[in-house]
Amino acid sequence: MLRHSHHKRRKPYWSLLKPIPARLPIRAHRTLPARRFLNSLLIMLTPDPAALKEAPDDATFARVTVPLWQYLDVLHPYLWREGKDFPHSPARMDALLKAGTLRLSLTFNPAHAQQKIASGDLPASSYSFGFREGMIGNVHFVTIPANANASAAAKVVANFLLSPDAQLRKADPAVWGDPSVLDPQKLPDGQRESLQSRMPQDLPPVLAEPHAGWVNALEQEWLHRYGTH
Repeated sequence: MLRHSHHKRRKPYWSLLKPIPARLPIRAHRTLPARRFLNSLLIMLTPDPAALKEAPDDATFARVTVPLWQYLDVLHPYLWREGKDFPHSPARMDALLKAGTLRLSLTFNPAHAQQKIASGDLPASSYSFGFREGMIGNVHFVTIPANANASAAAKVVANFLLSPDAQLRKADPAVWGDPSVLDPQKLPDGQRESLQSRMPQDLPPVLAEPHAGWVNALEQEWLHRYGTH
């Protein structure tokens, strides 16, 4: 998910980048959002998305990724610092976005802009958006180790984190502003309306991630083509 600051007009992706270079940060091997962005581009650009469901051999990888590298070859001159550096934290990206150094940034949270506007960390003109074709989604995971000495208590905590009360509080922009994993339609009256009011609207479709075998191959090829350190 990307967020764009200072200009409310929805423009084509290239028209945002070309007139104002160096405003989008991507460093494919540095952050999880950047990796997901790279994967999302591949899903949308490849003529053979079905191939992404299996680990690639060398020939498949070369064939399927041709449109991705063609796109990135054109994109890189318009990246922040030509894609050779990347802000090392979400907070740094927010600061650069607020200062106008970046025009676009990356986040997993579709409510991120709303939450940061409420906290004063982003200007009121900021908003979240995704590609019409879809974006790779993600959720938080809670794991209980097999050898945990208090697994029953851990299950109580996990159940609480999934409870409507905890999910409603998590979705509150004044607290966290992170969307809930619960289906509002399965909640009782009152809780359903409260959760719906805190959920981002008009979200893009959620895309399935490529097979894990693509992850390292994409990062290594990206580094070979564009990486310097």
